Amino acid sequence: MENSEDPHTFGETIDNGGNSGTHSTTCTFDGCGYKQTKAHNFDANGNCTECDAIQNKGCQHDYSIVSNDDTKHWTGCSKCGAIQEQSKKEHELGKYENNYDGTHSTKCTFTGCEYEAVFMHEFDENGKCKVCDAIACDEGEHDFSEFKWDNEIHYLSCKWCDDAKLDSMEKHTLGKWTTNVDGKQQAKCTNENCEYVETRENEGLLGDLNLDGEINVTDLIILKRHVIAGSKAEWILTGDALTLADLNSDDNVDITDIIKLKRTILESL
Repeated sequence: MENSEDPHTFGETIDNGGNSGTHSTTCTFDGCGYKQTKAHNFDANGNCTECDAIQNKGCQHDYSIVSNDDTKHWTGCSKCGAIQEQSKKEHELGKYENNYDGTHSTKCTFTGCEYEAVFMHEFDENGKCKVCDAIACDEGEHDFSEFKWDNEIHYLSCKWCDDAKLDSMEKHTLGKWTTNVDGKQQAKCTNENCEYVETRENEGLLGDLNLDGEINVTDLIILKRHVIAGSKAEWILTGDALTLADLNSDDNVDITDIIKLKRTILESL
């Protein structure tokens, strides 16, 4: 979506009346409703330069009313609304309080001023709000950037509180089984971020003569060499490899086992 942020377009400025000493104007954009309030600014004739308010110059002022806009507060006359000279001051913001709705707020500490500002939390790298005591995870603002796993699944975890992202949970999908230096078989999860490795005893697949977890042409070559080895002792199979070479379980490794291994390989293609 293209950027839809545009400056407010304000309509007519209206005197708020009474002793407020202010006038307001509202954004005319459909659905906006933003209202801006300011103090009157009287000219030499006592007329406000922005609305139709008139200053009562003959009033015996009683400066007991505190008013404010979005940036300042001031004291005004309770009788005519005139603003006391040099009383306009920037807001004096107090401590930020957590609203427990994703925001925090602060109020002006000047006595009588009702200005309050509300802002969204801004969390630091530790998940704590930079200006109030809000904790990101308590506000539902998790940072699911840690990848974790156990013996069954892998998932994304919040780096601040260890909560798991439920829709990220997946069972491991194991890749190719290989034989390690201890003679056991291992298979790693195929997810590129997961380091889970499953280990099992070497189950010994019939025909897997090099114990790499697969039956292929390499095993066929090893079997042929054994059958025709003659005096070449290095070609002769022993131990588990010899047992796995007896594909038809007749306690004899010969040409019939070669034929059976060829068929097994072709059927796997």
